[in-house]
Amino acid sequence: MTNNEFLQNLYTSLQSTNVGWEAGVNSITELSDIEKRFLCGFIPSPSEPSLVERERIAKSQPQTRGLAAEFTSEFN
Repeated sequence: MTNNEFLQNLYTSLQSTNVGWEAGVNSITELSDIEKRFLCGFIPSPSEPSLVERERIAKSQPQTRGLAAEFTSEFN
């Protein structure tokens, strides 16, 4: 699906539900698929540990023990 097709489908859906905002072209919709992917945050490659695993490892390290516990899941 192209960006324009996506926006048209989204616009149609929004119109039918009367949500009060319009879909349109903006600085985000103009990004390439790869650039949009970078906006999603940490995405490990198949050979890298997951974010959960990295956090577990960090919490077990003496220099970070206690520090990671100070941050809640709402921190992000």
